[in-house]
Amino acid sequence: MAQTATQSARLHSMFRQDSEGMIELLHLIVTRLQRGESVVSSIDQAFRYAHSIRSEASFLHYASIVEAARELELVLRGCRARGAVAAADVEAIRSAVVALEHEFSALREPQRGSETGAPVTSSASLVETPLDEVQLHRLRQSRTRGESLYLVRCRITEQPEMIAPRLFLVVGNLEKATHVVDTLPRLDGNLDGVDGLEVLCTAAGGEKEIRRALAVDAVEDIEVQALDYAELDVRSAESPHSGALPGVSRVSVDIETREYERLCLHTDELVHQLREVQKRSAEQFKTLPRPAQLRVALSEKLAYTVNNTVYRNSYVSARELLDPLPAIVRRLARDSGKRVRLQLSCEEVSLFLPVADVVRDAVLHLIRNAVDHGIESPHARRERGKQEEGVITVSVKNDDPYMLLRVADDGQGLPVARSGQSVWDTISAAGFSTAAAGTSVSGEGVGLDAVRYSIERIIGGSVKAESGSGGSAVFELRIPTGDRPLRVLVVEANNRYSAIPAAYIENTIAIDTTSVTRDAEGLLHYQHDGHEVPLRSLHKSGVHASDQSELQGVLLQIGESRQLIVVNRTVGIETVLRDIDSRDQVFSQSVNQKIPLFLPLRYL
Repeated sequence: MAQTATQSARLHSMFRQDSEGMIELLHLIVTRLQRGESVVSSIDQAFRYAHSIRSEASFLHYASIVEAARELELVLRGCRARGAVAAADVEAIRSAVVALEHEFSALREPQRGSETGAPVTSSASLVETPLDEVQLHRLRQSRTRGESLYLVRCRITEQPEMIAPRLFLVVGNLEKATHVVDTLPRLDGNLDGVDGLEVLCTAAGGEKEIRRALAVDAVEDIEVQALDYAELDVRSAESPHSGALPGVSRVSVDIETREYERLCLHTDELVHQLREVQKRSAEQFKTLPRPAQLRVALSEKLAYTVNNTVYRNSYVSARELLDPLPAIVRRLARDSGKRVRLQLSCEEVSLFLPVADVVRDAVLHLIRNAVDHGIESPHARRERGKQEEGVITVSVKNDDPYMLLRVADDGQGLPVARSGQSVWDTISAAGFSTAAAGTSVSGEGVGLDAVRYSIERIIGGSVKAESGSGGSAVFELRIPTGDRPLRVLVVEANNRYSAIPAAYIENTIAIDTTSVTRDAEGLLHYQHDGHEVPLRSLHKSGVHASDQSELQGVLLQIGESRQLIVVNRTVGIETVLRDIDSRDQVFSQSVNQKIPLFLPLRYL
C-alpha cells in the first residue's frame, strides 16, 4: 500500500518536472516564431505542450494552471485555424507562456499570511500502526546509513477540492528531501474530509531539510518530532548483506539526466572501441605474449559487464509501470461522476526507462479519453441495457522484440473513419474532437494527437484503433523494446546533415571569424569566455559561410575537455532511436532521412 502511495505522489512530482521542461520548450518556440522559423510545426508543437500541461493539471486539480494553459491553447488554436502567425499573435503567445510560467511558479512558492487554527487530531498514529516487512527493511537501511528518524505532522488550510493536490505536493517534496516510509492517510485512498497529514520518514539533512520541504502554501501547524529507532522495534536484519555497505542489499543512485545519457554513450563506445581493436588488430594480437592477450580479453569482458550493468538497471517492468492505473481510474471516475473499474493483466516484459516514460504518458491519455469520452454515465448505460459500472481493460503481452499493449473499454465506441482513412488516422488528426467543448478530464481530442506523436515518432512504435463488438473502443500499441532513444541536435554543414548527442552540448553561438586563431601546429582555436577552445568541422573540407547566413558553433563539453563544432545551421533537437547494430547512423524525423551520428568521444 505504501508503495502505491509513493507512486501516486510521484505523478505529481513528474508533473512538476515535465511542466518545467515543457515551459522551457515553449519559450524556445516563441523565439523561433519571432525569427519566423518553422511556423506551422512550432504552433502544433506548442499546442501539444499546452494541452499536455492543461490535461495533467486538470487531473491533479491545479485550477490556476488549467486556466492559464487554456488561454494559451485559445491563442494557438486561432493561429492553427488561420494557418498563419502575425506579429501580434507571437506577442500574445509570448504573454500567455509568461502567464503560465507565473502560475506554475506561484504553485511552488510559499505564500505568507494563511489562516491558522487548531491542529487536526487523529485517533490513530503511524507510531502506533504496525509496520510491514518492507517498511521495516527500509528503516533498517536508513539506520545503517546513519539517517535520523522523524514523525512529521501538518494541517492543510485549503478549499476542500484543493486539499488532495496539496497533500500530494507535500509528500512529493518530502520524497525529494527524505526517505518516506509511510503516510497517514494513505494517498491512494479516499481523501474526502481529510485536512491533516502524518508522515514517517528518515533524513540525513536533519529537521531543517524537512521544514524546507514543507514550505508550501496552505500547509500550517507543522510538527517535526525526532524518534528513536527503538520506538518502532527496528531490529537488525538477520539476512546476509554486503560487506562494503553493511545491512544494505539495494542502493538507489540519483543521477542527472544528461549525466545518465553520457554514461550510456560512454559504455556503448567502450565496448565498440575494444571490439574494433580486436577486429582490426587480430593478427598482431596473436604475436602478443600470453599475459598481454589475457589482459586485453579481460578488458573486453569488463567493458561488456559494465555496459550490461548500466542497461540492466535502466529498465522498468510493465507491471511496475501500470500498477498505479487502478487508483488513477478511480479518481478520474469520481471526478467525472461515473462508475468505472480497471482490469489489468500483464506478462513479464520490461522497457528502457526513457521509453517507459513515453508509454506511461500515452496510456494515461488513453485512460482519460476512455473515462471522459468512452464510458457513458450510469444513467446512459442503464438506458442502453449495460451495467452501470464501465470497465477498462489494459493488457500487456511480450512479443520480443516488441511489447503489445492493449487498452479497451466497454463504452460507446469510436467515431466512424473519414473517407480513405483508418479510424486511427481520423481520431489522431491534429485538432480532431468528439466533444463540443473541453472537459476537466481530457480535452478537445488533442490527447490522441499527442499519443500518435510520442508513440510513432519518438519511440518508433505503432498504434491501431478500432471499435469492437458491442460498441467498445480498442487501442493496440506496438512498442519496440530493443532500440534506445537518444536526444540529438540535428545540424547542417555543407548541405549535409548530422546528429550530435544533446548530452554533450553546452551552448550554441554565432561564430565571429575575428575570434579564430591558429596555433604553431596549424590547428584552429576559438576565443570564447576568455578561453581558447579547439575548433573543428564535421567534414574534412571544412565549413564556409553562405551568403544567406553566418556560421554557427556548437560548444561541446566532455569532462574537462571542450570543443567547438562549426556548422552552417542548427535544425533542432529531437529524440531518435539508436539501433545498436547500426550505431553510426540514426533516422531523423526533422529531415526525414538517415543521417550520421557524430560522437565527440572519438575526437577528443
